[in-house]
Amino acid sequence: FISPEKVTVDYVFRNNTDKDINAIVAFPMPDIEGDPNEMPAIPDGQSDNFLGFEVTIDGVAAKPQLEQKAFALGIDISA
Repeated sequence: FISPEKVTVDYVFRNNTDKDINAIVAFPMPDIEGDPNEMPAIPDGQSDNFLGFEVTIDGVAAKPQLEQKAFALGIDISA
């Protein structure tokens, strides 16, 4: 589901084995580019989760681990 206010995506992961599996699942967010002539609207600029990203597993809220990256002129300046 996509609207100007919300994007909802449902993923189904199936474990076809008889054992539990731990896996990392990444959800890349769109790049936000710096442009002095056009500033993006950021819903909550004071929060690390400024896009309001949420995860639920079988209807139960789960806390995702955040990894942020910053690039300038193609160089990783995250640190």
